[in-house]
Amino acid sequence: MTTRNLTSADRLRIRLELEAALAKADARLARIDCVLGALEADLRRQRARARVRAEAQAIALEHERAVRRTRLAQGLGVALIGGAAAVFTAASKRHPIGLRELD
Repeated sequence: MTTRNLTSADRLRIRLELEAALAKADARLARIDCVLGALEADLRRQRARARVRAEAQAIALEHERAVRRTRLAQGLGVALIGGAAAVFTAASKRHPIGLRELD
């Protein structure tokens, strides 16, 4: 059947069927677009969470390093003061017969 042999009612029916099919396809595309938008938003949230976790780990690592450096500095300070005190104490010791120790 060609379009010339169709009645105006047939043409109208075909046109309405095509418009309905296009509307259905458009609605389906809109749903797909909505799902894609939700997936993209979820991906952005996951990336943001991963970025925050990485930053928190970096901060924790830097804190741990700072604590280690502080403890090392404190230990070296105590060792230095203890060593100086030992040298001072050893230098001021007198031998039982009144001479300073030579060793």
